[in-house]
Amino acid sequence: GITGNELYGLADSHEGLGTKFGAPSPHETPAPSLRWPRQLPPMPPWLIGRDALLSELDRVWSRGASQRRLVVLNGMGGVGKTALALTWLHRRSQTFSQTNLYVDLNGSRLVHPADPGEVLRGFLIALGVSSADMPADVSQRAALFRTATADHRVAVLLDDVASAAQVLPLLPAGPDSMTIVTCQWPRNTPRRRPDKAPQMATGFPVDGQISPR
Repeated sequence: GITGNELYGLADSHEGLGTKFGAPSPHETPAPSLRWPRQLPPMPPWLIGRDALLSELDRVWSRGASQRRLVVLNGMGGVGKTALALTWLHRRSQTFSQTNLYVDLNGSRLVHPADPGEVLRGFLIALGVSSADMPADVSQRAALFRTATADHRVAVLLDDVASAAQVLPLLPAGPDSMTIVTCQWPRNTPRRRPDKAPQMATGFPVDGQISPR
């Protein structure tokens, strides 16, 4: 699972991705003619006892005008991280009426975690990039993804993340975009009490707890 230090690094680096992942340049492939994919799974039929966290997500969204927003929902398996994210995003369907993107990154399963390059390939195809125009390198795909999303309001749900390295290339560039990350604590994480609710952290600035306490 993703660690507290990784999440702090993720929040700290959220605004400075251009150097690491190849910022769009004047000579880069122009943004494709976008489609408007809506990839979110259905809204859960119920969500009990999460009003405070839903309100906190509302607050994160409302306070960050013209800023990309990054929220991390961390916690034990089965506490409802994905259900919380889906409920909030579906309730905000009019806000993100153009595009929402979803991927399960297999971070807590026994299979290999998803490759960010392949995830980017899927996102870019959904957004209208043809296979013939698909960059081969993950940094170039990440730069094209940012180019494609730079002028659009996009919601991205990155579910079951294994590491910050999976997340960084998948962040959209739009100034009114929202990315929600869900991840499980490592199985050997020490805890003084069983936490039965997700812990939330954001990148603008940190609210709530990134690592368990």
